[in-house]
Amino acid sequence: MFNLTHEERDSYIYFYVEGEDSLDVSKAYFSEVFRLAGELGYQNILIDEALKGGLTILEMYELTDLIPDMQNGYAFKVAFVDRYANNAADQEFGVTVVRNRGMNAERFSSVEEGKDWLLG
Repeated sequence: MFNLTHEERDSYIYFYVEGEDSLDVSKAYFSEVFRLAGELGYQNILIDEALKGGLTILEMYELTDLIPDMQNGYAFKVAFVDRYANNAADQEFGVTVVRNRGMNAERFSSVEEGKDWLLG
């Protein structure tokens, strides 16, 4: 179970997601993020994640392997912030995988850093 909210900001869309993490939750919220960003015409996405728990490295790979298809042909720039960065190394791995599949993505330790990167 998760709760996803969003705010349309100047030149990016901000998403906040909270709840309990699992592979199904991550698939569902990423799918919704990309659908809504594309529908509203945003290329720049900032995801502020406050999900408790984390994915295994195998689940992280499975998720990131699916992300290019979730984008539905859009070329998004994604700044990702995890408030419970207890699995930072696994997330770095996930960012590397999506970059290798053509996505412009980066992981940050704060929303401000992510915003600066998106708009820089």
